[in-house]
Amino acid sequence: MAEPSLRDRQGSEKEDAASSIRGIAAEVSQLDSYGFHAMKRFQATRDQADLEKALLALRYAVDITSEEDAKVSARLNNLAMALKVRFDLLGQIDDLESTIDALRRAISLSSEEHMTTSSLIIRLGGALHLRFTRLGDLNDLEEAVAGLRAVVADLPAGHPSTLFPLRNLSVLLMTRYERLANLQDLEEALSSLRSVKEILPGRATGDVTLANNLGNGLLRRFEALREPQDLASAIDSLTAAVDLTPDGEAAKSTFLTNLGYAFYSRFELSGEPDDLERSISRCRRAADLTLDGHIDPARPLRYLGLALSQRFHQSGDAEDARSAVAALRQSNHLVPHDHPEKPAHLHNLGIALQDTYQHLSNLSDLEESLNVHRLSIKLTANGSREEPIRLDGLGVALQLHSERYGDTDDLETALSLHRKAVSLDPRSSNLLDHLGTALRRRYEHFGDLENLEEAISILRSAVEHDSRHVPRYVSNLAGALRRRHERLRDPNDMESAIRVLRRALESTSAGGLEQPHLLRSLGSALLSRFERLHVQQDVEEAVSLGYRAVDATPDAHGDKASRLNELGIALIARHEHGRDPEDIISAISILDQAIELTADTHPNRYSRLSNRSSAYIEWFQITGDVHCLTTAVEGLRVALEITPDNHPDKPSALFNLGFQLRRLFLATGIPSCFNQAVDSFMAATTSKLGDPRWRIGSAKYCVDMLLQHPELTTTDFMLQACERMMSMFTEVVWLGHDISRRYEDSGTAPGLVSIAVHVAIEAHTLSKAVEWLEAGRGLIWSQMLSLRTPLDELAQYHPAHAESLGHVLEQLRETVHTSTSTSSEFDALGIISNRAADRHRSLVLEYERIVSSVQSFAGFETFMRTKKLSDFIPSLKHADGPFVFINVYISESHALALLPDGSIKTITLPELSLKRAKAMRLNWTKSLGGRIIRQRAAVPVGGVNVRGGTEAFKLILSRLWAWVVYPILEALGYIKQDCASGRLPHVTWCPTGPVAQLPLHAAGLYTATQSPTPRIYDYVVSSYAPSLSALARCLDGLTKEHGEPTVLIVTQQKTPGLPHLPGTAVEGSRLQEVLLESGIQNTALSDTEATVEAVNAVLSRHSWAHFACHGSQHPGDPTKKSAELAFLSACQTATGDEQIPEESAHLAAGMLAVGFKGVIATLWSIGDQEAPIVVEEYYKKLLEMRRDGRGYHKGTGAAYALHDAVKRLRNEVGESSFVKWAPFVHFGA
Repeated sequence: MAEPSLRDRQGSEKEDAASSIRGIAAEVSQLDSYGFHAMKRFQATRDQADLEKALLALRYAVDITSEEDAKVSARLNNLAMALKVRFDLLGQIDDLESTIDALRRAISLSSEEHMTTSSLIIRLGGALHLRFTRLGDLNDLEEAVAGLRAVVADLPAGHPSTLFPLRNLSVLLMTRYERLANLQDLEEALSSLRSVKEILPGRATGDVTLANNLGNGLLRRFEALREPQDLASAIDSLTAAVDLTPDGEAAKSTFLTNLGYAFYSRFELSGEPDDLERSISRCRRAADLTLDGHIDPARPLRYLGLALSQRFHQSGDAEDARSAVAALRQSNHLVPHDHPEKPAHLHNLGIALQDTYQHLSNLSDLEESLNVHRLSIKLTANGSREEPIRLDGLGVALQLHSERYGDTDDLETALSLHRKAVSLDPRSSNLLDHLGTALRRRYEHFGDLENLEEAISILRSAVEHDSRHVPRYVSNLAGALRRRHERLRDPNDMESAIRVLRRALESTSAGGLEQPHLLRSLGSALLSRFERLHVQQDVEEAVSLGYRAVDATPDAHGDKASRLNELGIALIARHEHGRDPEDIISAISILDQAIELTADTHPNRYSRLSNRSSAYIEWFQITGDVHCLTTAVEGLRVALEITPDNHPDKPSALFNLGFQLRRLFLATGIPSCFNQAVDSFMAATTSKLGDPRWRIGSAKYCVDMLLQHPELTTTDFMLQACERMMSMFTEVVWLGHDISRRYEDSGTAPGLVSIAVHVAIEAHTLSKAVEWLEAGRGLIWSQMLSLRTPLDELAQYHPAHAESLGHVLEQLRETVHTSTSTSSEFDALGIISNRAADRHRSLVLEYERIVSSVQSFAGFETFMRTKKLSDFIPSLKHADGPFVFINVYISESHALALLPDGSIKTITLPELSLKRAKAMRLNWTKSLGGRIIRQRAAVPVGGVNVRGGTEAFKLILSRLWAWVVYPILEALGYIKQDCASGRLPHVTWCPTGPVAQLPLHAAGLYTATQSPTPRIYDYVVSSYAPSLSALARCLDGLTKEHGEPTVLIVTQQKTPGLPHLPGTAVEGSRLQEVLLESGIQNTALSDTEATVEAVNAVLSRHSWAHFACHGSQHPGDPTKKSAELAFLSACQTATGDEQIPEESAHLAAGMLAVGFKGVIATLWSIGDQEAPIVVEEYYKKLLEMRRDGRGYHKGTGAAYALHDAVKRLRNEVGESSFVKWAPFVHFGA
């Protein structure tokens, strides 16, 4: 026969009790007596039937008592006490509700003395507190606190009668503090407990409840204020409570639990292992002592689970992890679903399950963790102080799920949860660490640099706010810095990562759970530095750390495969440097193990397959066995197939496959390998994710293969490959780098541009060739000028975007031209910090985001994009002659002449090769004597030491004529024309490569004996332009009618730290005389008057400017819209960097960029005797032409004026004095 249910038993007991009550006389006093004796019997026998009889009698007594009866309040109190007993026995919330109702009625009907009412209020406070712990309704707590405060206030201070209400008030205030985190509640609770202690000076030492409550209060204050003395006092007080309580007492378990938690807190503060052991032993004893019917049997199990989890993190003992989960599962099971602490138990269990998943690779633990975290959040009240950590717990579980299955939706949800958690508690290192890690993971999935920058900032904050020096926080920050180093190649990031990882490793105990992770991270960082600097010690240490990390990681650990993988990579790197075959044999074996431990569905399987292929490639290079190469290629194919299309590593996977297929083609000659390699390279170029170097590298190798084997491709496909390559230059020379880095990166562009242009010319797509030549020139200037793009039209249609973009552009104009490499400093964490660089990158990312958004609008698709040739045609109509690009190529070179009507003429230069161009530049530089004449007045007049003598100059200038200038002038029809009687044609040169630093305007056959000997200046007037867009800006800026100019003259004989310029005073005086004769207004600033501030103050008021001083450009200066002409009479103002000639990194280009339409500059330093001659003649001719309208109707006239001025100088110093007359050049219109 089935056992009767609890409900059936209760029903039977209530019926028996009712029968007994019906036999009692109707006298209320008899009901009181019956109820009293029934309660006595229940307390003795614990027979529930007695309790039911007492309740029926007491309830009947209340029901038949009039509210006017003086004893009604006492009978309600008796009923409430009995109901509370049944609630304690059965835990049914209805009994607690009835208890509260009875007590409220009793208080409202009480007519007896004050002490009786106070007792009722105290009892009601206890019941309300209990209901709050079950239902979490803050109103219950507020009512209870208000009642107890009123009771205490009405009693004499220090009187023994205040003992009980003060105790209860302290408990209520502590509970409210735990809910609202109002420190005032905690302080009041502690004050109440101290008052109790003062009232009981003799008995306080033996009052275990007081000791426990005071210890708990001090523990809570320690958690809030982190004062170690509070924690020490808490432990003393809680220890006393435990020691004074016999094992048989029900409270012993509670006191032990509290003490265990206090030791756990001290372990977290100091890291002392003994405290953790003390915590575990106390919590375990508390769990063992918990009696059936204990008010909170789950609490000791919960703290035991937390302590075991922490010990697992210290020791790595898997048994601790399993025991922690078991304890937390049991504690969670014991807590009712509607209990306020249920979410906390669920959260703790979820965290422990994450541990077992990560270290024991049990997928069911991860799924269970997700479920319990979701339920924990569902049961957590919005706005509660625990909400942030609950959100964070689910976020971490979703991150793990995303890492395991590659589900980016999980990652996005996790990121959202982490952001919300941090917004609620922005100073928590743990929450910040998890948010930063999620952002780094998102970067690793999508390649969005903005995510990585934010991750580093947040992870830095996590470490800064961490008072416990948690190694994980440092390791995660170092990981993010390594990622940024991989992307941006800033060595400071790698050095910082290594520095902080070493510090974290030094502070980690041997055998600790964090140690293998730190060993692996430091090894990876050192390996990255080795790949940059090739220091043998770095790779040796990386291998050593890799072995230590693997040896310290159990086979079942979730990170075993990743640590094996890192070790394999380090061994491959060491072999590449030391060529020890044993390293590759070991690497293959270790990477095989890593792959074996990696599930087929694991998102990192592709990278491990790829790394094993790298090992086979190295073995192929050792043995020459093509089978190894074939095996490697097949591994790369599989790796590519399982790499998601939207993963930032996709381009590198495609590049690696293409590169090895190329190698296989070279080894076997199989055409299919060629085609597959080209296809792989081309596929890599289409991706917009990840590091752009993989994409441009793929394009470069693809074009190289096609050029070497034209029989295997078509012209159209070759053009398509070049188009892909050219489209990526803006990514390689990224605006987010500082100016020095951008100039460095731009050095990779010219060779590629030359190849693409050659292909376009050979394919007769001349407009494409011109566009590519233009795209490859002046990348840095183009970036700077793009920041001055007018926003008027955007403001008309999309004002909000225009306003945001304008604000960012204004700031970028201040940062874009600066070099931040000298702004680095060590911060408090030992990280090399560069706030200026960080700010600049942040601005660029915001700029790119806004521009991308604008380009999605109808009508703005080409906003801030590279211009097409058709965009320049209207400007060229105002040109005074052809614009000539010279493309220097490996074999034969070409010139492209853009005529004012928009047509393009291609001219082959069969004698000019890249090798010859480099030789001419080298010899020219040597002939100038290196730096000896790079500064004006650096040597005495006439005392220039020209290496190789005049003959060397003549030889180089004759080759320039024969190989470059003559073929171009002949094709343009200028050689055969009669120039003796008419105006000379005007040519604007835009040379590339080594030719960009050679004086085309001086080319001629000076060594010829026949007469007349050809010289370029007898056929054309020469100008230069940094780029087509630079000339177009000059032409667009010219007004049809030239107004009367005003001239600013700046001369400076002495500049601190630079050579003296004694001739500048004479030069300035002659110029003033010329202007005076012509009636031209001028402002002269000389020597100490000529400060940067003074010049800036007046420059905008003058259309012409003459500078006879030292100087350097500041591209951040505002555009000078009214500026027309500038004369830079100083040292090498038109000489760029030999390594990056396409960038035109010189003052002349800078003056054009800020608004001048024409600039006279010098290729090398000029003499103090020659400068005044040229200056005087130049201005005379220019003003003469202005007066009679000759020679400049499509330009400023400056080119023709300089041509005549240099002719006069040449006649005076002699044609062979190239150093004296050849440095003067004209840039612009």
